[in-house]
Amino acid sequence: MSVQGPLHKVPIFTGLTESEMAQVKAICFLVSGDAGHCMLREGEVVDSIYCLLSGQAAIMKQVDQNMPVVIAYVGAGAIIGELSLLDNGPASARIEATQPFKALKIDRLEFKRMLDGNALLGYKIISRIALVTTMRLRLTSGKLAQYMAVPFEAVEELDSEKAPS
Repeated sequence: MSVQGPLHKVPIFTGLTESEMAQVKAICFLVSGDAGHCMLREGEVVDSIYCLLSGQAAIMKQVDQNMPVVIAYVGAGAIIGELSLLDNGPASARIEATQPFKALKIDRLEFKRMLDGNALLGYKIISRIALVTTMRLRLTSGKLAQYMAVPFEAVEELDSEKAPS
C-alpha cells in the first residue's frame, strides 16, 4: 500500500495540496502491529508521531505503579503523540494497540523541521492538530464533569446526616 492513499484518510492532512501531501509523504512510513503493541510510553521521550489508519488503541494513564487506567480508545484517523509537537514534552499517556493496526509513523523531529520550514504547511497541520486536541479536551472535560457530579439526592442525604437530632 502506498503512503499517498492513506494520507487522505488522516484528518490532520485534509485540505493539503498535492505538493504539500508529497512533502508529508516523504517522511511517512507504513507500520503495522498486533494487539498489545505499545506505541508510546507515559513519561518517555516521543520519537515518532502515529496516524492510525486501522485498528484501535487504548490511551492509559498510570494511577499508581501497578494500576494503569484506560481513559479513552482511539481508532482510524487518530493522531498519537501530537502533544509532543506542541510542547516538546514526554508522552502524557501510554498508547497500546487493543487490536491489530496499521499506521503512518512519522519521525517527530523530521516532522517538526518540515512544519517549521514551510510556514503555510505548518499552519495548516498545526491548526488541524489544535482542532483535534480541542475536541478531545472538550470530550474529556465533559466526561470529567459527569464523573464528578454528585446527584442532588446524595447531597440531601449528607445534609440530613449532619443535621442535629
